[in-house]
Amino acid sequence: MSGEIYILSNHSGIVPQRIKESESIDIEVLTNTFQKNGYIVNSMTYGEFVNGPYHDIDGSYFYYASSQYEIYKNYISDIILSIEKRGGILIPEKTLFYAHENKSLQEMEKRRLSIPSPDSLVIGTYEEALEALKSMEYPFIAKTDRGFGSRGVEMIESEKDAVSFVNKHMYRGSRFDIDFLLYIYRSIKYRGRYPKKIGKIIFQKMVENYEYDWKILVFDNICFCLKRYAKKGDFRASGSGLFTFEESPSHRVLNFALECRKKLDTPFVSLDIMEDGEDCLLIEYQALHFGLTTALMSDRHYIYDGRSWMEKRDKIDIDELFAKSMINYIEERFS
Repeated sequence: MSGEIYILSNHSGIVPQRIKESESIDIEVLTNTFQKNGYIVNSMTYGEFVNGPYHDIDGSYFYYASSQYEIYKNYISDIILSIEKRGGILIPEKTLFYAHENKSLQEMEKRRLSIPSPDSLVIGTYEEALEALKSMEYPFIAKTDRGFGSRGVEMIESEKDAVSFVNKHMYRGSRFDIDFLLYIYRSIKYRGRYPKKIGKIIFQKMVENYEYDWKILVFDNICFCLKRYAKKGDFRASGSGLFTFEESPSHRVLNFALECRKKLDTPFVSLDIMEDGEDCLLIEYQALHFGLTTALMSDRHYIYDGRSWMEKRDKIDIDELFAKSMINYIEERFS
C-alpha cells in the first residue's frame, strides 16, 4: 500500500519529539523511510501548508507537530480541523492531539475505551469541586489538567488541603470575564447561576501500597520500558529521579501496554502504567510530543511476535521506527 504523506513541522521546521522542546525527530529519516516504502512525501511548516497553494489532500496522511504553548497549540488545532474537513487523515488522530497536555480529556477517553485506570472525578468549576469532595475519601490525589514530571500533582489529606488546591488552581477568568461575572453576581436575578471560579482539575483515588510505576513507549509491537520508584514517603514516581532500565516488566504489563496502544488507535504512544495487585492501571498517556529518553537510553526492548514477548538487546533507529510504525498502522488501519 502507498499514498501521499505530509509531515507538518512547527514554525522552526521541527517536530518536537525527542527530549527537549527544541529537539526534533529526524524528518530526513522519516522522509527516506516513507519513500522507500512507496509513499510520496511532502514536508513543510504549518505556515507553508496553510498559506501555500491549495491542494487536494483527500485521502492523504498527515504526521504533525504539537506544542506545549497553549496559544500556538490552538493555532495548530484550527489547522488539523481544516485538514480533517478536507479529507486528510491525521496520524495520530485528532482526539490524541487534544489529549496532549489535557488530563481531563484523557480521563474521559480512558473511561470511553474501557481502559483500567485509578478512579477519578473530572471537575470544571469551584462549585463542582466542593460537591465532589463529599464523596472523596482522604487521602486522595489532586491534579491540574496540565503539567508533567509530577508538576501540579498533590496529595490531599484534609478538606482544608482540598479547598486550598481548588482555590490555587481555579480562576475567575480574564478581565472581560471578571467584569461580566461581577455584573451577574450583583444581579439578584442571576446570582448563583454562574460559577465562582472555573478551571480543570482531577480528583483521583489513592492507590494503596504504591511504590513504583512504569514508563513504557510502544511503537507498533515494540516496547521500551523504564521503571520509576517513588521517593520514601512520597506518592509520585514521575519526576523522582529514581529509575532503572535494568528491571524487566512482566508480560502482563507488556500485554496491557500493547492493548492500550491499540485501544487508543495510534501507531505509537507513551504510557504511565501502575500495578495494583494483579491489575494494571493506566495513569496518563501521550501520543504526540512525548519524550524519548526511555527509548534512547535503554539497552533493551521487547518485541511481540503475535504469540509471546522476546527481549532484544540490539539498538534500534528510533526515527526510522516512528516511520515504520506509521506505515504498519496505515496498512492495517486503512487497507
